[in-house]
Amino acid sequence: MEHLYIDKYSHLHSFIHRLDPRVKFIAFLGFIFTILSTLPAENTKFIIYFSIIVILIIISRIPVKHFIKNFFILLPFILLIVLSATFYGSNVLKGIFIKSVFSILILTLLSSTTKFHYLIKALEKFKFPKILTINMIFMYRYIFVFIDEKMRKERAIKLKYFGKRNFLQFKILGNIIGSMFIGAYERSERIYSAMCSRLFSGQINTIEQLKIKNSDIIFLISFIAILLVVRIFI
Repeated sequence: MEHLYIDKYSHLHSFIHRLDPRVKFIAFLGFIFTILSTLPAENTKFIIYFSIIVILIIISRIPVKHFIKNFFILLPFILLIVLSATFYGSNVLKGIFIKSVFSILILTLLSSTTKFHYLIKALEKFKFPKILTINMIFMYRYIFVFIDEKMRKERAIKLKYFGKRNFLQFKILGNIIGSMFIGAYERSERIYSAMCSRLFSGQINTIEQLKIKNSDIIFLISFIAILLVVRIFI
């Protein structure tokens, strides 16, 4: 079954992909903070920010449709935020919308150019609480198992009732949902037992160790310098 993995294009080879995850975290999150701190009326800066994002996307070689798909998935949440600020004027609304769109594009670029376990490894290097990183790992890995189970149940219902909806179908829906949660609980117990038998300590081990190269440092310094110049002098 096909799922929308956040690191779907992390297998590609580009300069952005080869950057150390920690460098990408600092650079891209710094980029987001720079955008968020920009006043809504500073249109020239937003044009430059968008140009930088486009250049990064081109360098990454990730299909544009991937960014468009993620944007439309999150568009309802953006609209909710924008609608909640309707009393602050059109200028503020424009700023919120543009900043939200740019932030989504940057985060999509970060997650799409870095394997998920390397993102978590980078968070560990930044002394992120281990309990949170472990929960993020299991949530990401096993939510797809739960989705597959849900899709199999839905297919079974459609085959049994030929796509029709009736009272009996809705009556057994509660039992199906309950069985899914019970199955998820039993699966989690088996997974926990398997982890204990393999002496899992909560440490994320990767084949390649994170190592910051000279090219990473040059990129980080250059990128931050560009952001500072745009933010302060333009």
